[in-house]
Amino acid sequence: MSGRAARSAGIRVRRPPRKGQRSASKTAASESVLPAVESRLMAVELREMTSETVRAICSLGVAADQTGFVAPNAVSIAEAHFTPHHWMRAIYADGEPAGFLLTYEDPGEDSFWVWRFMVDAKHQRKGIGRQAMGLLLERWRSLGVTAAALSVIPTNRKTIAFYESLGFQLTGENEGDELVMRRQLEGSAD
Repeated sequence: MSGRAARSAGIRVRRPPRKGQRSASKTAASESVLPAVESRLMAVELREMTSETVRAICSLGVAADQTGFVAPNAVSIAEAHFTPHHWMRAIYADGEPAGFLLTYEDPGEDSFWVWRFMVDAKHQRKGIGRQAMGLLLERWRSLGVTAAALSVIPTNRKTIAFYESLGFQLTGENEGDELVMRRQLEGSAD
């Protein structure tokens, strides 16, 4: 993702790659691995999970004070298999599993939804989540999606602030006991 594309996605690009540093691959062989972007010297990509990688993704977890805010990855993966229109990917940083992303993408709805999004505790505060979300939003733009939505637990103020920094806004709506946040996707392919 170029600096211009990142800025249009509402992503602050903190630091360009160092001179002489290898840049991320600009082409992906298939959608199973989305192009990598740099994150504080880390290449971040969204990869399709396989039978060989699913255990590593299931072993990832958030910090102890965050466990009430997001379901374990194994539960999310299991639930997804019973839900039509799901799309899930592992988040990798420098070739290592670092997080998990699960979305609900019903072409009949006006918004696609981030259903689950987590970055492993030891990988947090490195820009990985911001870059992964940027990759997701770029994917949705390329599909012509005009709005992104998600829901958060009201007491999860840090996560609300994170999503606000990406351009999401609280809508005043609720999804069960959670607050709905939404953002428009400028530049979507029509």
